[in-house]
Amino acid sequence: PPAGLAYIAVIQPSLSFILVGTTFMCLLLPILILLFLFSTPTSRKHPVFLSNVLAISVGIIYGILNDYMEYYSIVYPLDPMTDSYIIGTVALSVLSPIFIDSILLFRIVAFYPRQLTSFSKYVLILALPVTVKTGRFIVMSLFLHHIAQGASTEGVAEFASSVWPQNHYMITEWSLAMVDNLYVTSFFLWKLGAFYLTKLRDPAGSSNSDFLAHVRNLLVMALGNFIFPFFLTVTQIILNMQDTSYVAGSLLLMANLYVNILGVIFATVWASGRAW
Repeated sequence: PPAGLAYIAVIQPSLSFILVGTTFMCLLLPILILLFLFSTPTSRKHPVFLSNVLAISVGIIYGILNDYMEYYSIVYPLDPMTDSYIIGTVALSVLSPIFIDSILLFRIVAFYPRQLTSFSKYVLILALPVTVKTGRFIVMSLFLHHIAQGASTEGVAEFASSVWPQNHYMITEWSLAMVDNLYVTSFFLWKLGAFYLTKLRDPAGSSNSDFLAHVRNLLVMALGNFIFPFFLTVTQIILNMQDTSYVAGSLLLMANLYVNILGVIFATVWASGRAW
């Protein structure tokens, strides 16, 4: 490298992103294979299966885009990646959690068959999560517009790192995400818990220990799927408000994205039955 260029300092953040992104991306590949191996032609037509496959695909595509971007910055340190490529990768990382969280709505809909549920009840149940997700999308769209405007005067990476600390767009989106996940998880746990207690009190249902154990596992899985992303999101807000570095915050953002993908897959796989 040219004299005066701190080469190790330049590549260290890129290597961190490659290490974290590639590790999670490699976890998704065998899960994608297993989804197809343990599914049936019928279950593959279900919306929850298609959504899970799409969520995994988003994680893999994001990992590939990010790895290439970081590889490019290492190999060509004096030739920055194009702004459009960086903005596209950032857009995928901040918008995909909204779609991934939407998959969790299948857990609520599973308790309300379309044939037995009125449209007004569906609207009442889904009004809050849909409204919150719409707000999240608007906030992130404004954030991306802000980044794109800043890129006209300086590079995207430089501008993003300068506006990252105490960023009100990101803090608002993360706060809305916690409200969103809290509502969906609480509603699901309430319905599933009531269903479990009903079966437990029923002599015919209580005799089926395997079924009750399956329901208990779903309760634990749903709780775990909420707790880990929730605390990661709280950590993101704290670090961002404390003016922590852009690299540390972005690494945590990436990890939270993949944790959400993995959690949603394991939490919704039951919706199509045990054929998975």
